[in-house]
Amino acid sequence: MFGDRPLRLIRLTGVLEWLTRRLDEGTPKSSLKLHFELLDAVLNAAVPDQDHC
Repeated sequence: MFGDRPLRLIRLTGVLEWLTRRLDEGTPKSSLKLHFELLDAVLNAAVPDQDHC
């Protein structure tokens, strides 16, 4: 899940909105970088498995 959305419904626009909200809330850029890298790794790992669902 990404917020209240299943992973299959995550789109670039939603991720960019999430990043913008975090920046507006004062989240340090270093933390956002780590969170984004983790999200990217999860989504990239899910792509190869899509044919196995």
